[in-house]
Amino acid sequence: MQPDGLREEGLAHTGLADQQYGPSFVQPLQAVELLDLRFADRAAGGEVDVLERRYLLCCDALGSTQEAPAFTVFERAFKDFGLPLAIRTDYGIPFSSRSAFFGLSKLSVWWLRLGIGIERIKPGNPQQNGQHERMHLTLKKEATKPAAKNLLQQQARFDQFIEYYNEERPHQALEGRCPAHLYRPSKRAYTGLSDLEYPFHDRTVTITTCGRICIGRRKINLSQVFAGQNVGIKEIAEKIWLVSFMHYDLGFFDHEACRVECAPNPFGAKVLPMSPESNGYHVPR
Repeated sequence: MQPDGLREEGLAHTGLADQQYGPSFVQPLQAVELLDLRFADRAAGGEVDVLERRYLLCCDALGSTQEAPAFTVFERAFKDFGLPLAIRTDYGIPFSSRSAFFGLSKLSVWWLRLGIGIERIKPGNPQQNGQHERMHLTLKKEATKPAAKNLLQQQARFDQFIEYYNEERPHQALEGRCPAHLYRPSKRAYTGLSDLEYPFHDRTVTITTCGRICIGRRKINLSQVFAGQNVGIKEIAEKIWLVSFMHYDLGFFDHEACRVECAPNPFGAKVLPMSPESNGYHVPR
């Protein structure tokens, strides 16, 4: 899987790659790599494209594509390196959920809560995350062929690769320099989540564990990816209500409906230029 693009002051790239590393694994081993592709260095008086830095933040060997271990990897990266402005991903698990609003997952909802924007590449267009894909080829060649016998040994190989890739390996695109000579962490510190309120809506409602908006005896289906999150409810016409999450409009329901009908998708796939103006994290598949 691939998360591909974070932006401005932030980090890099995080992706989960489905790989069969050996017959001893019941499930495919998952590699989560974080690569700093784009970062705005404002202190230096200009915006420096981290696509030119190619700094690999971390690479973790996991046993599955479940969200829980992905949360752990991302949280550690955010604490160590700061928050990006955006993360670019494909539609793979755990970055997306086909059954949820706008393809969001609990992981991507958490990113939004942290103030991290979401960008998605078009299906079948890995070139939209080309810098990371190139790194991924190098990683697989040097750290997974042949694969280690277990997760601990594979993680040791990943750790060795990170040090080599960042500290020793010269990069042609960096004029023979190593990424560690250029990389600086984000200035956006990870401080956890703040309270979410909607002063300009009629009410603030906490989504239930089963993904519903409960108003009195009414139960309106939304999505479990928002479980525990606060949303804003506002009547925009007679007996028609708008549901908002942060500054995103999720959809509408009326006095008869038992579910929210989607608003236009703000996270749809689109052409995403790799430019100095677009700084952030990338996640590979």
